[in-house]
Amino acid sequence: MCGICGAAGPSASSIPVKSMCSMLRHRGPDEEGYFDDSYIRLGHTRLSIIDLKSGRQPICNEDESVCVIFNGEIYNFVELRKLLANKHEFRTRSDTEVIVHAYEEWGIEFVHYLRGMYAIALYDSDKGLLVLARDRLGKKPLYYTVLNDGTIVFASELKAFLPLYNGRFPRELVDREALAYYLYYGYIPAPLTIIENIYSLLPSQLLVYDIKRAEMREVTTYWDIVPGMGKYVDPSEATRQTYKILLEATRIRLRSDVPLSILLSGGLDSTTIAALAAKTWYKEYEKGLVKYKLRAVTIAFPGTPYDESEDARLAAEYIGIDLEIVDLDIDKVVDKLEEIVLVYDQPFADTSMIPTYFAFNAARRYSKVALTGDGGDEVFLGYPWMITPCNTITKTALPTLQIRLATLLATKRRLLSIASRMFGGILRYLNTYLLHDTSTVKKLLSTAQDPFKPFINMVKAYKGSNKCLDLLNYLTIRYYLPNDILVKVDRSSMGVSLEARSPMLDQNLVKYVTSLPLDIRYNGEQKHLLRKIILAEKLLPKELLQRPKRGFGAPIEYWSKHLDVHEYIEYLDIIELSELKRHIEKVKTRTNKQYYARIMFSLLTLGIWAKHYLG
Repeated sequence: MCGICGAAGPSASSIPVKSMCSMLRHRGPDEEGYFDDSYIRLGHTRLSIIDLKSGRQPICNEDESVCVIFNGEIYNFVELRKLLANKHEFRTRSDTEVIVHAYEEWGIEFVHYLRGMYAIALYDSDKGLLVLARDRLGKKPLYYTVLNDGTIVFASELKAFLPLYNGRFPRELVDREALAYYLYYGYIPAPLTIIENIYSLLPSQLLVYDIKRAEMREVTTYWDIVPGMGKYVDPSEATRQTYKILLEATRIRLRSDVPLSILLSGGLDSTTIAALAAKTWYKEYEKGLVKYKLRAVTIAFPGTPYDESEDARLAAEYIGIDLEIVDLDIDKVVDKLEEIVLVYDQPFADTSMIPTYFAFNAARRYSKVALTGDGGDEVFLGYPWMITPCNTITKTALPTLQIRLATLLATKRRLLSIASRMFGGILRYLNTYLLHDTSTVKKLLSTAQDPFKPFINMVKAYKGSNKCLDLLNYLTIRYYLPNDILVKVDRSSMGVSLEARSPMLDQNLVKYVTSLPLDIRYNGEQKHLLRKIILAEKLLPKELLQRPKRGFGAPIEYWSKHLDVHEYIEYLDIIELSELKRHIEKVKTRTNKQYYARIMFSLLTLGIWAKHYLG
């Protein structure tokens, strides 16, 4: 796991790549490496996980005509190495070198052979190309901008671009469209970023840049899911095959030259991963192949309904792994809040960012790698609004019409909320994640675009079944997951120099499970298919299967009275939000309710971000 940055084109030599790398040192505190050619500069900061001695990047082929830097892990590097060894000379044991030779063998089709999480920058000097690629689901970030002379500059995080602006982003470069989306959702959807003309490469995208012509040759999407469109299989066979893929996905994520730990929330997803990891780990431990103890970390919220520590303790005892419980109270949150917010390269307001950061920070004491249960809700249909997915009106209306209706109702938040309870489906999905309504955003920004425009675009690209829940499954995996959940996981883990691995987001598992006919995956209960696996393999105690879903959130409504947004109002003035003080006073009186506490938190984190990043 690492940080990458660089530039290619006419003025690449003038780009302060070493200064950019200094902004990414938390992603790779162990080593730095650089590569310079006539019109390209590459920089890399390394967190050493595989091949500690010789895995330093950039890594090139024998004649240095192909060089690569990348952030992430290629989990099938052992298998790819065997496939390529007869034709190519390997000089390291790292997964990075596999990328170099895979490109030599298959050209830009090399991405189809990679199983992992990655943001890749590859330089082909013979063809004069820079190739940027992001993994299928968007676990690893990659940003880029194109300068006036055509030079492309890229980096793992937005903050790495700060040296191009003398350490602070000019306030006039704040993208008002991106800011509106932040007010709607508490995050900014790719390809937009909070800064104009800096973009995020989308998940599953590959960008080819012609260095000699100083122009992008192509940007392509090389992978997608098609929910519900697979061939019918016997339900018992689907359960066996899903378990087989999930077990393998967990096994290959245990490949590491440093100790691993597990984030254990007490829910089904993380406890399933812990159980599967323990199965493999104990076998290797008994053979002497690994010497470290397998540990788990959980976060407790004493005195609140969010506390799942007893469930985690029960699971850990059943599985047979050591568990550390970290009590999280408001004093710790207040003390670390600015530090946590600054881990993010642009405004972000998912309240679960707080416990996630503390969990990874605790895990870092034992390890450089942590397994997580992220992706279980998205892949196995675990969100509460999926229980009653579609009522009559949403079954008969076209998805685009439903979204247009949601846009009209979103003028007033209460209208959308009432309609979502009445009709379910897409209306309930969109209502779940909307913070501010359009009338409020218009007051704050003096303008407000359609909050659901990105969903219209995704529906147009959708090729899955015509069942409502399959479409919601697609939108969740391709929009909410990479823009919120995976941003939180990447920045929180990398902020403490730790690599997070999510077996439930293995590309083979996601592709297979989502393709299954809906009646195999869903029978009216959450995570139906995963529950069948847990029961069949006796992975968890039955008591946990009977517990209601709580989600890995933060008790923000309990904490909000201790978080003073007024301290940061003056910094919000930098981005010119009109009627802000009146809005804050209105929301402040109702922060004992989670919805209003989330709104206040989104303004608080926006103010902290503006304080430190805007000039």
